[in-house]
This record gives sequence, structure tokens and C-alpha cells, in this order.
Amino acid sequence: MKKIFPLSATALAMTIALSGCGTDDAGQTSGMDHSTMGTEQSAGPSNSASTEGGSTDVSAEHNKADVMFAKMMSVHHNQAVTMSTIILDKENIDPQVTKLARQIKEAQGPEIQTMHSWLKAWGEPVPVGDHRMGGMDSMSGMSTGDMEGMMSEEQMQQLKTADGDKAARLFLSHMIEHHKGAVTMAQQEVKNGTNPEAIALAKDMIKAQKAEIETMNELLGTL
Repeated sequence: MKKIFPLSATALAMTIALSGCGTDDAGQTSGMDHSTMGTEQSAGPSNSASTEGGSTDVSAEHNKADVMFAKMMSVHHNQAVTMSTIILDKENIDPQVTKLARQIKEAQGPEIQTMHSWLKAWGEPVPVGDHRMGGMDSMSGMSTGDMEGMMSEEQMQQLKTADGDKAARLFLSHMIEHHKGAVTMAQQEVKNGTNPEAIALAKDMIKAQKAEIETMNELLGTL
């Protein structure tokens, strides 16, 4: 008998709203090596439940790589949403930068909720608490200090206090590095994960964030 976990209507809508699966290179580029993850698979049948056609199922099949991806990427995304919110609250920011910040926030906010719903379905703790550079998650015991692309407290403060084009340049330059870190993490999930929904989302992220990196590099050249 197949074992499935129900998603909430909100999480389902968010998952369906994600862009089509990308098929970018799933190889590791640099940084964190999670090659040892994914060798121990959680108990449960090896089945996949699609979200196509309005299904509310999420596959029970997952391993350590899937859990780590959902935990770390949701924290990583949380900082990107915060960075975007800081820019959106400022005046005199280039409209194209504002548009990009809104795009990032609107995409990654729902993805955080989707990954949190997976963790709950798998009986795993959802990251909460202090997610500053070097912080330790209070529920999962997960260190956030080694996540690629994460901005330090000092860098976040610089972004908060900067104005106009300086703020836009800081946002773009830091978000480029932030996205590169996310791409690396997503590539590790594609390589080592087993949950079909998590792998599909990781592929989406690789495609979307590589495209946004190109856009941000172009915008940096105009400021």
C-alpha cells in the first residue's frame, strides 16, 4: 500500500505555482559537500505522488539529503526574503531592482512554506529561531554558519543603512552570491536526494536562480 502525506491547501497551491521543472546541470560546483548524505533512506515505501491534476499527495519517500535540503534551503530562502523586503521598503531604488526583489520574495516565500510542510509531513522539526550567520537552529540543532552565500550580520546592517544606488548595488552583489550558494545546495539535492517533489523543486531553483544571477549581473553594470 502506498504511503502518502497530505499537503495543506495553501502549500499545495504554492507548490503548483512554482515554475516548470528545469533540467540544468545537477553536478556540484563548489562549497558544501553533502555527498555522504542520502545513503541512509528513511523507512517507507518507494513511491512518488505527483501534484499534477490537483492531487494533494506528497511522497513519503525521503532520505537525509531531502531533510537537509528542506531545512537548510528554507533558512537560506528566509534571508533572501528579508534582503528583498529591505530593498522594497526603501525609496529611490532603481525600478528594475525593485521588480527583481519583489520577484524573489514572491517566489521564495511560498517555497519556504512548501518545504516546511514537507518537514512536518516527514516528522522532522521545522527550522525556527536565530538564523543569523553562524547561528544554531533551536529545534533542529542545525548550524547555519556553513551555508554558502549567507550574508553576515554586518552585511545585513550595511544593506539596511544604505540608500539609492549604493543600496541597490549591495543588494545585487550580495544576492548574486546568495543565489550561487542556493544553486550549489539545490545541485546537491538533485544528486543525493530521493524525494521526487524535493528533487523537482531543486531543479526549479537551479533554473530560476541561474537566470536571476544573469539578470542581476546585467543590472549591476547599469548602476
